[in-house]
Amino acid sequence: MMLYSIDKNDSAGATDALIELLDRPEGLDEKALERSLGQLLTRLRTGFGPGGSQKMFGELFALVIAHKFSVPPQIGAAVRALAAVEGTLLVIDPTLDLVGAARTEGARIMNEKVTLGSVKEEFEQRLMQLLPLLDKLPRRINKISDDLEQGRFSMNVRVLGHSSDRRFLTGLFQQLIVAILAGSAVLGAIMLITSNEGPLLTAEIHLYGFFGFALLFGGLVLGMRALMLVFRSVAED
Repeated sequence: MMLYSIDKNDSAGATDALIELLDRPEGLDEKALERSLGQLLTRLRTGFGPGGSQKMFGELFALVIAHKFSVPPQIGAAVRALAAVEGTLLVIDPTLDLVGAARTEGARIMNEKVTLGSVKEEFEQRLMQLLPLLDKLPRRINKISDDLEQGRFSMNVRVLGHSSDRRFLTGLFQQLIVAILAGSAVLGAIMLITSNEGPLLTAEIHLYGFFGFALLFGGLVLGMRALMLVFRSVAED
């Protein structure tokens, strides 16, 4: 489907096929991926000329890496095999455009395989897969309507079911707690420093004032820690 979408200049179909082939990475911007694939397909429309598949797969891999896909080993092996095949074919025919030849051959194979009989068989196979679901559907709809009527309908929702959500909430609590501790330490330090009470350590420094300066230092350290947590979370996003 990926190669067929490339041949038909279908960026949406190529995007869906690429996501299914490589699995969706976390935080994928699907619109940006579709735009990037559309630009690549525009350049592919007339082929790349001799050595074109290396350029095509090079740009495709750069796009895959930019959008943080993970490439399975078998996909990487297939690309390396295609590059080796192209190197051999270019020795035989230096003018060969492998991309153009593949598109022509792919279209011929699709025309041979997509016949009325094959479409009918594919439809029957999909229908057989749907039959168990269709058989259970009326009973499930009836159960849902009964539950709604009797007030028994409920939904189970897993809050923070994804690990990234839990990490975000944990980091947020860490920032909040450190910020509260830092603010409390600074306020307590100011109160101790300005109190002028307690025994004198020197002619001008009271014991409470000394503790206040120590607490102020701790508050500043906690404040720097809170800022580091904030900037680290921004950098990870």
